[in-house]
This record gives sequence, C-alpha cells and structure tokens, in this order.
Amino acid sequence: MSNKNSVRVTFWGVRGSWPVCKPGYSKVGGDTSCVSLEVDGHYLIFDAGTGIINAGQEILNRGFKRATLLMSHAHADHINGLAFFEPLHQKDFELTIIAGEVISKKKNANGIEAILSQMISPPYFPISWFKTACQKSCIDVSVGAPFSVGPLKVSTIALDHPGGSTGYRVDVGEKSICYITDTGHVPGRLNSNLVKFINQTDLMIYDATFTEEEFKDRESWGHSTWNQAVDLANKAAVREIALFHHSPHHDDIAMATIEVQVQERFPQAFVARQGMTRIL
Repeated sequence: MSNKNSVRVTFWGVRGSWPVCKPGYSKVGGDTSCVSLEVDGHYLIFDAGTGIINAGQEILNRGFKRATLLMSHAHADHINGLAFFEPLHQKDFELTIIAGEVISKKKNANGIEAILSQMISPPYFPISWFKTACQKSCIDVSVGAPFSVGPLKVSTIALDHPGGSTGYRVDVGEKSICYITDTGHVPGRLNSNLVKFINQTDLMIYDATFTEEEFKDRESWGHSTWNQAVDLANKAAVREIALFHHSPHHDDIAMATIEVQVQERFPQAFVARQGMTRIL
C-alpha cells in the first residue's frame, strides 16, 4: 500500500449461521464470516467462513506468499470455507492460524489444529489436513494476552457465545480495528470489559445478527443487535461501526432498513457488504 500504516479492510463474507444464495440477497452478499486486513505488506484474515474462498483468490492474484488467520471460534459458519482456500494447497504459501484457547482447548486438548484436521479430512474432505500443500502452523493463544504479527499489535477478549468466542483488536501506528463476533449481551447493560477493549477504535466490526424484537426470544444464542453496537460505540468513543454477521433471514430490503435506522442514531455506522473495502 502507498501510505505507511494505512489499513485496507475488505469484507469477504458478512453473513452469519449459513450462506445464502437466492434472489434478494446479492447487494449485501451471502457468504459467511471472513474479513481481511492489509497493512504494510502483511495480510491478516479474520475467520474462515465461505468468504475466505474469494479472499484466497485475491491473495494468489496479488502474489502474497503468506497470511495470518485469526479464528474467533470453530462453529461451522466460521471455518467451512477453509478447505477451499486455494493458498492452503500451494507449496510456496505460508499460513499461520491463531485461535484463542478459551474455545479451541475447552473440549479438545490439542487445540485449533485438532479441530481443523478433523474437518479437513476424509470422509468430510478428500485430502487430509496434514497433506495439504502449504507450510502451516497453528497457535493457541491465551485470551487476554497480547501478541504481535509483524508491526501489528493484536489484543484478545473472551466474548459471550455458546462454547466461547474470541474478539480481536489490531493496533498499528495510530489506527485500530476491532473484530467482535460472535457475542451476546445482557439487555440494558454494557460489558465494561468490552467497552474498555474497543475504546476509541477507528472501526468496530460488530455482530448485529438480530433486531431488538428478534433478540427478545434469543438472549442465550450468543448474538447481538445494532442497538447494542451503537450503545457500546457511544460509550467507548468508537469512530465507525460495521454491522456484521447478518441473519440469513434478513434480505437486502431488511438490511437497507436496518442501515437507515442505525444511521439515525450513529451516522458513522454502515451495513458491511460482501466485497466492500474500507481504507483507514
């Protein structure tokens, strides 16, 4: 990129739960969770839903030879694109996968690699994980302990989701991005730890799966609303909100309505759309 520490954020998959491919969804997109962050030659990816397939094509087209994949958790909609991530099958590509051990080790002592090797293996996939061609390494990190990826400082936080989920904050130079999915909330209450975590971030990517009406019957499902995103952003002086992890029941018309509603309360909020790029 031309400007040092300018950050390129691209939304490859913005849908939650399952991918959608039918009329009325093309403007927002139907692939599941995947966002990339590019800065100073480093390529960082959040989650490996079906959106990572197109991210992989860009990586190869632009000649990148390495990337770091940060996993929020291992539910299907966040990992089901990885087997079809073309760089995984390139001998000259280096992939580092990092996951918060709060989710990867809860029921599996071997961490994120054991989970992925079960998914990418017969009978679910014709090639064994350990026979995929790229140079790969899997790292389980303690949630709450920061680490670095080149010039990028990465912080983590445990989120409110069945089985656990890890939120990420990336700081580089004077820019910061927070990836907060999948997470629930307690009605009428803000998570003080999360407020501190997202404080003054430039862009908060936030799980806004439900409307307030839908949330009433789904408080334990581990997902949130755009209203909660706005309340958090106001409390933490967040500069911009990207609504993310859209319900597969919300078509383009529903999402356009949500965007109008959220911008009435927080003008610097927008509905993340598949293929959208933001430069920070």
